[in-house]
Amino acid sequence: MTIDNLSDDARAAFHELAIGRGLDIAPEDIVADGVIRRCTADGRPDGEPGAFMMYSDGRGGWVCNHRDGLGTEKWLHGWPEALCG
Repeated sequence: MTIDNLSDDARAAFHELAIGRGLDIAPEDIVADGVIRRCTADGRPDGEPGAFMMYSDGRGGWVCNHRDGLGTEKWLHGWPEALCG
């Protein structure tokens, strides 16, 4: 468990989701503090169309790539994806 209440496996799982949606972030960019963060996406340096947030308890969050048209994807650590939609 890290100082920001986010376990290493939760950080890795959230990072996998984020890069799967095209967000250009590193695992250390993910902080469980409830702050919305913007980032580049799809390997393109223009603008910051990506956004993500990890709740302060470290058990959930969301990602969004405004370029892919899929909207915001919620995530809960340890819950099946079908229940998070």
